[in-house]
Amino acid sequence: MSQAINCSSCGAANQIPEGKDSMFCVFCGSSIIKIKQANDHADPTADPKIKNYLELAQNAMESSDFDEAIRYFNKVLENNPKISEAWFGKGYCSGWNGSLSNVKVNDMVTNFKKAISYVNDNSKDEMVENIVKEIDGCALSIYSLSKNHMLEFASVSGTYQEHINRSIEVINALEYAISLDSKNKSSVNSIVSITEDLRQPISYNDFDGKYHKLQMTNDLENQINGVWEKYVQIADPNRIPKLKKKQKNTLIQGIVILALAFAMAILHGAKIAEIPELIIWLLFGTGALFIIYWKLIIVPELYGGHNNEL
Repeated sequence: MSQAINCSSCGAANQIPEGKDSMFCVFCGSSIIKIKQANDHADPTADPKIKNYLELAQNAMESSDFDEAIRYFNKVLENNPKISEAWFGKGYCSGWNGSLSNVKVNDMVTNFKKAISYVNDNSKDEMVENIVKEIDGCALSIYSLSKNHMLEFASVSGTYQEHINRSIEVINALEYAISLDSKNKSSVNSIVSITEDLRQPISYNDFDGKYHKLQMTNDLENQINGVWEKYVQIADPNRIPKLKKKQKNTLIQGIVILALAFAMAILHGAKIAEIPELIIWLLFGTGALFIIYWKLIIVPELYGGHNNEL
């Protein structure tokens, strides 16, 4: 199909044949060249204005001036909201520009999702790799800062709950990273480490020397336990079966020892209602040994060996 095009010399309308990029004007004989339109596959970052904004944003980001970088990334997106590089940069800056009072890991994930939606298929794997890396690094950094702050100000009302809220936000971000790359062991291990840490109660003495213990509500603890069990089986499929087997063996050992204690009482002619003092102490010692074994062997393996005593 021919296309109408005006002659730049006389202004007359000409029909340029399909497949042709040039012709001579049928009215004045001047040469007419068809101007090629940019196609959908053209690199949008080649636009001089966008390219300049991206360079300014990159320079600001490298200087850790994240507010300035975000300002320039926004200018890029105002000109073209489909530039994946700008969404990624904005996500990176949002995450690392947060603070304990204003964690922005959710903003980071939101922007990264936009980056994924607009990235070229040829660059998608690289984009995913970079996003996973940044989420994992930023999430662990936030959790570490939050935990240290919480341990320092555990006696201040609300500090522990704020730490829990930040931790959940961090875990959600890590789960998004895993959804992008199911083979991403780094984020899986991060979730396992964080949830094991969270399952430990926080103990401290206040200014008056009174002992206090902070721990999650039962519902929240069950939620965290569920997350831990899900990802610990991905990180180490044999860990939970081994722990359950060890718990079962420990329980059996405890029952056997208790049975032997009662057998000794019967062999000595003691009535169950009048167990000699020796047998009472034997039972007491057995229970104590069982508790010690549980604390020293089972619990450290279940919770990763953390100690949150202040």
